[in-house]
Amino acid sequence: MCRENANDQFELALQSAKTKNKGLANSLLILAAEECIKCFVLLSVFFGIQLEFEIKPIFSKHYLKHVRGKELNGVLRSLSIIFGFLSSKRTEKGEALLEFLQSLFGGSDDTKWWEDANDAKNLGLYVDLKDHRFRNPSEISEANYNASEKIVGRFIRSTDKVKSLNAEDYILFVK
Repeated sequence: MCRENANDQFELALQSAKTKNKGLANSLLILAAEECIKCFVLLSVFFGIQLEFEIKPIFSKHYLKHVRGKELNGVLRSLSIIFGFLSSKRTEKGEALLEFLQSLFGGSDDTKWWEDANDAKNLGLYVDLKDHRFRNPSEISEANYNASEKIVGRFIRSTDKVKSLNAEDYILFVK
């Protein structure tokens, strides 16, 4: 469910980005990233990856998704190892998935983006009064939007690849 919701939000963001105002589109991308975080947390639990935090709050507190998003590269490395194990038991599909995940997250450091994500999401959604001046969604630049699309696109593509695994792929690991 999280993956499907993330994909829907991502697609809506792409449609919304066709307008002059990139704020709403950027906020939708950040919401999609939050859904991807939940997806990867659930996958981690399924595969028995030890997480150093309580899982339930991830589903109700936005800021926790951003905190965990910064930490996700380690989880994705663990998932890559798991998919690497699967690839040795399966055909080229597992090998291709492992290479794909490593190419997406191998050297990326999105820490700053995650630190700013909640403020950027809110700026894209609301007119606000801050430091004695009004702020509004049109302050999100095309460059900000493009950076978000690149980062969130990696998460979306990785969840799409995970969906391509079938039940036999999962059973091979958990046996």
